[in-house]
Amino acid sequence: MAKPLWATPERQAHLAQLHSVYGNRCLQGHLLCRDMTHYVESVPHLLAYPVMAVKKCMDRDYNPILDKDGQPLYTTAYSAGHAIACDARPNTLYTKVIDEIAEDWRKDDLDARAYQKRLDDIAMHKLPERGRLRGHFNAISRTIFADNQPMFEVIGLGVSGLTYQAFVKVRVASSVIALHVDITEAVKVLSRNKRKKVLRYGQPLPATIMEIVSAEASKAIADYLA
Repeated sequence: MAKPLWATPERQAHLAQLHSVYGNRCLQGHLLCRDMTHYVESVPHLLAYPVMAVKKCMDRDYNPILDKDGQPLYTTAYSAGHAIACDARPNTLYTKVIDEIAEDWRKDDLDARAYQKRLDDIAMHKLPERGRLRGHFNAISRTIFADNQPMFEVIGLGVSGLTYQAFVKVRVASSVIALHVDITEAVKVLSRNKRKKVLRYGQPLPATIMEIVSAEASKAIADYLA
């Protein structure tokens, strides 16, 4: 099953820490609660229902319109009314907490992508072109912009659950393809405590190690594109 985009290694490590705090507690915060009602929450949702109203037919001067027998005519107007209804669903305190946190993460990622797109648009419009070739969608603009883009984007670091080796996950530029590159040799020079902080808790790599990791990732991307 594919992981959601917000589930970076750093955030997954944070969720693991939250599980040690909340575990399978009930919604009231009790550990190993025997009251099953504490595991049921009420979820409100908006309910729409039809509203029917009978009104007199009026002309432009707000005079009632009469039929041939002199009786006023009526019309039926329909509209929608709204009410709040509640549904019951099973849940735990841990699931409720991480759902709220994940929603905030999704909003942060959406804002970050929108901001990055805005920066890319500004970069495209600021290309040093002159004359009639200047523009957003001409071929020279696209070529210059593409040449200045990195070959890959580092998504996160982690440890393989099969080989127990350190790897870096990189996304190929202008693609949805992501590669896992082995960086065991690159992080061997780090102490055990430093490797743990980098791979589990998302601390940044030293600049010299990051250069080696970038070189290994570039080789892997080149082999893949070849």
